[in-house]
Amino acid sequence: MSKTARAFTVDAALTAIAVNFINPAASMIADRVLPRVDVGGEVYKYDFFPPGEVFTVPDTTIGRRGKVNETEFTAEQRTASVTDRGLQTTIPITDIRAAEAERAKNNSSYDPEARAAEGLKHIVELDRERRVAGIVHDAASYDVDKVEVLAGTSQWSDFNNSDPLDNLSEAMDSTFIARPNIGVTTRKVFTKLSKHPVLVEAALGTGAKRGIITPEIMAAMLGLDEILIGDAFINTARLGRPAEYGRAWGNHFALIHRNMVATNRNGLPSFGMTAEWRVNGGNQAMVAGRWDNVDDGGLLGGRTVRVGEFADEHLIAPSTSFLFQNVIAEV
Repeated sequence: MSKTARAFTVDAALTAIAVNFINPAASMIADRVLPRVDVGGEVYKYDFFPPGEVFTVPDTTIGRRGKVNETEFTAEQRTASVTDRGLQTTIPITDIRAAEAERAKNNSSYDPEARAAEGLKHIVELDRERRVAGIVHDAASYDVDKVEVLAGTSQWSDFNNSDPLDNLSEAMDSTFIARPNIGVTTRKVFTKLSKHPVLVEAALGTGAKRGIITPEIMAAMLGLDEILIGDAFINTARLGRPAEYGRAWGNHFALIHRNMVATNRNGLPSFGMTAEWRVNGGNQAMVAGRWDNVDDGGLLGGRTVRVGEFADEHLIAPSTSFLFQNVIAEV
């Protein structure tokens, strides 16, 4: 006889012990790579300032009785909109009642509605992590001369021939308007870099060839504010297929200029931002709600929980950043 999967099973003999596999908050770096900006509404405007206007230098010399040269500053106002992003699930009313009864008897602290909201929020956040990683990893997000694909002996996993310090230092000097101030990579890449003889010797000196350096030491060597390491895991299999877990952030290293005070209207250079509409006000874009649903959840119906946000990622000044792709050999 087949069994029907339920969201909650009553077992008064069991103590409430939950083993929950979830990405810890520290593993998610999307908000620190593309900072969130409240744009105040579903549709918003942003200003594009032609770079030529502020980098073209006319003759500023003025004769004693001459006329002062004039220049003009313009801005192209563009329109964009945030995207609705969310998920929902329906919990059978019978499960909710059973959980309430167990909590009343102090047999459990489990709340299926709260658990559903927590799980949905995590998946929405993980989807954002995946989107931001995709933008940062995409060569199309950068100027064509600010992308380098490593192969063979130039890959940083080749300790005998590669020179990541030289690669990264030259890339830092090649950006336009602003220098990168953060590095963005994944754990496997940084683990290789942390043991690379060139970096170890540069950090520890005295001819050291073996050792391990920290993200803080490497950031200081390169003149970066920090190096962000994406540790989040994601199921890469298609829906309905057996799970195949991989990291949301791939085999790349990005040097990015991040300006935490850049907005859609102030013209400050930054690789990108996340436009969000805080529909309920406050400091958070994430919203959640629930309602009784007579059409799902079995004979007695259920309660649907929905969680989501209005947000979209937006490139502002890609010329400020540089991408290295395929930086270590895949094993």
